[in-house]
Amino acid sequence: MTETYTEIITKLLKGKLTSYKIAKDTGLTPQYIDNYRTGKSKIENMALGKAELLVDYAKKVAVVSVGKQQWINIVGRASTTPEEAKKLLGRYVYDWKSKESALAAFKHAVLKNDQLSRQAKNESVKLGENPDEVIAWLEEITVDDLADR
Repeated sequence: MTETYTEIITKLLKGKLTSYKIAKDTGLTPQYIDNYRTGKSKIENMALGKAELLVDYAKKVAVVSVGKQQWINIVGRASTTPEEAKKLLGRYVYDWKSKESALAAFKHAVLKNDQLSRQAKNESVKLGENPDEVIAWLEEITVDDLADR
């Protein structure tokens, strides 16, 4: 069963994104977003063009829940810069008990990927390396970059 525009927009407005962030990313005004967020205006009465804009935006920023191994595969392999890593870490919800353990798993997944890449090039790899020492940009990634569950 597919969600209606009203359901998708309601979920977006109840989420953690601020009205300013939604407005900035969509070209709408924060006041416009706040009117719907507070119930001053009804989503059902929103102009179709603006509703489609918000639905497209909601789909783009949606957080996706995945299991541990899938999470490692997605964020550990695809991340090569802090910006890309932060984007992925903010979008995919992990299945760990704490953000700290999820962050450690992410950093080790990136390190493992780096090691495999270096091994393929016949470069030396030491086991037990500290991810932050080997891949400098990992130091920029903190628990605040991880999606909230």
